[in-house]
Amino acid sequence: GKLALLGMNQRLRRRLLTAARMLGEGVIGRIYYAKAWWLRQSPSPEMLIARKEWGMSRQLSGGGPLMDIGVHVLDKVLACLDFPEVSGVSAGLSTGIGKDIAHSYNLDYEVEDFVCGLIHCADGCRIHLEASFFHAFDGKETQGIMIHGENGYFDGENIFQRKPGSTEYHPVPLSPDETYPQSSEEHFVHILSGEAEPLATLEQGLAELQLIEALYRSADRNGQFEPLSS
Repeated sequence: GKLALLGMNQRLRRRLLTAARMLGEGVIGRIYYAKAWWLRQSPSPEMLIARKEWGMSRQLSGGGPLMDIGVHVLDKVLACLDFPEVSGVSAGLSTGIGKDIAHSYNLDYEVEDFVCGLIHCADGCRIHLEASFFHAFDGKETQGIMIHGENGYFDGENIFQRKPGSTEYHPVPLSPDETYPQSSEEHFVHILSGEAEPLATLEQGLAELQLIEALYRSADRNGQFEPLSS
């Protein structure tokens, strides 16, 4: 009689859920490529110190930016693709910058700075994932998703459709479906009141964790392809 809701607050938003439904209905045709990223140049000194007991230990935290922030943008993409079957993954990571910065605060940094991964879906679609705590770029923190189909694309906010026989793209009206929650908090309240079933399930969370663990295994083997059984 118990219900469980994963705290995937990036996904549980009315506009994204509406777009995911439209993508599933084929508004941009066959989806062949998707990208998700959450990149930070570096955490603040306060964050480094606050996480020194656990956040820099791979054993205690489970991982770095892939496990911490990358999972949220991965969840958004997988939801938009209706959690496709995955045949395998490959990944690479870097570790140099974080160790150097942490050393200046007399801290040990064991998790990755940056990770990039490629997820091979059984239907031929590929998902490119990037996440970082430390990354060599001069810019602000950035995150997002892009989903590309043969007849259009979704940029995380709006859907654009290609005109037949043309390379012109035009926006598709996206009127948020009021049957979807506006936020994860609203969805949680609706579950408690018996008005809704959890949209972010434990089964989905397990699938995402298995993907992340497979990406780490691939990275630990210098990017070798890591197959996943169905």
